[in-house]
Amino acid sequence: ETLTMLNHISLISQNVFQFRALAACFIFALTGPSLSHSTSLPIFDAHLHYNIEAWEFMPPEKVIALLREQNVTGALANSRPNAGSWNLLAHQAKSTPKVQNVQFVPFVRVYRDRSDYGTWFERPEVYAHIVVELDRAPHARGIGEFHLSGDQARHPGVEKIVRLAQARKLWLHAHVDAPSLRALLALHRDAQIIWAHTGFTTPLAEVRAILTEFPNVVGELSYRWDVADGGGLSPEWRTLFTQFPTRFVVGSDTWVNQRWEGYAETMAQYRRWLGQLPPEVARKIAHENGARMFGLTHTKN
Repeated sequence: ETLTMLNHISLISQNVFQFRALAACFIFALTGPSLSHSTSLPIFDAHLHYNIEAWEFMPPEKVIALLREQNVTGALANSRPNAGSWNLLAHQAKSTPKVQNVQFVPFVRVYRDRSDYGTWFERPEVYAHIVVELDRAPHARGIGEFHLSGDQARHPGVEKIVRLAQARKLWLHAHVDAPSLRALLALHRDAQIIWAHTGFTTPLAEVRAILTEFPNVVGELSYRWDVADGGGLSPEWRTLFTQFPTRFVVGSDTWVNQRWEGYAETMAQYRRWLGQLPPEVARKIAHENGARMFGLTHTKN
């Protein structure tokens, strides 16, 4: 029942996001500054899902073609089930031309199917599944995305995942609120964490405090509507980006097929507000940070 309610809330949030995105485009078209240096800015998509619901709707060759079209040079792929990410990797390996290839960075997702949502950290079989998937895919670079809130991050099952990630030098892709993030870092202060959505609505004072205290945390910016609400880059976010230019990445969060349908507009939205930053800061957030984190080839435009 709780999961159903959360799903409804997510769908409502998706509709609100689409409306606000369209409004922002209209306002920005009327008032925005010149963005000539950002129109072809390469992007590393740090939050891409290729879930089972998308496989028929978006076959792998169509995904790769879309990302190339949008000048997305790399993507962090985490899928339910993990076969989605492995399939993208297989098609990446045989796609041509190689010079325009998309570099996928695979993570092992904790969810085998929807039944694991909300209880994955309580199930020993999920931990066993993660270990099997990591052994099967030694090219995986992290674990997640996973969802936690409040005291859930203190569960022994979560601690096992954090210890596993540290032992194998893996990133964690954590969809968590600020208290849960701090709880994860209490388990291992040096854990490398991509903070999905940068906490959604976490106040910027707390975001700044976390980034200052924990240099191993990187904020991912999908669904942070306040970054450029109304089309113009928030002055507060601009200050944060210039203070921490190496600590943010952007992502599409293609968790439902509607997000695939709006993929081009999502990338356009990012480029609009990135174009309001100093070019060197924009490049870092758009693609250089992701490329550096995972040892990918930098794309210079």
